[in-house]
Amino acid sequence: MNVNNSIAIDFNLSAKRLAHFRGVAETAIAINKRYDLHCSDEKLYPTGLYHDIAREWDSEALVRYAREHNLAVSEEEMAHPVLLHAPVGAAILAQAGMDGQQVLAVRHHTLGSSEMGTFGQIIFCADYIEPTRTYLDDTDRARLLEEETIEALCMKIIEREWRWRRDSGREASLAGRAFYRYLEEELGR
Repeated sequence: MNVNNSIAIDFNLSAKRLAHFRGVAETAIAINKRYDLHCSDEKLYPTGLYHDIAREWDSEALVRYAREHNLAVSEEEMAHPVLLHAPVGAAILAQAGMDGQQVLAVRHHTLGSSEMGTFGQIIFCADYIEPTRTYLDDTDRARLLEEETIEALCMKIIEREWRWRRDSGREASLAGRAFYRYLEEELGR
């Protein structure tokens, strides 16, 4: 399915968000190549491009959509409605014809999940390290990409996120902790 014919991404999106979309799409392909993961670039690019399709919705609209469409969401996501952009976006993209692997990647790109597989891990990492992210400089990006595996890269990203949350007086997400434990088991740590 050609999602480009189904959804106009530039409709009502800021220039900053559009740059982020493109950055994630291009970074996903670079990560796929860097780690020799053999995922389809033809599927990665549109997944990265559309991963935040509902990100600029307000909290009320996200909650309403999640309820009206009976989306399976966590208490944590409902307590922090901005997180609902992931399941809402996944539902929209499923309706537009994206396949299950792509939909799972979008569904879990914010907090991570053992369910998203390697394809989803690529989108998760690309979302964090793409070039428009101002919390990283080129040196930080390069250091992160020195990790030997995609799983190790995911773990480093989660650890950085935890540090940021701790320094901001916030707790680590439950989903992020579960994803980290899963990655530890995958790497035998």
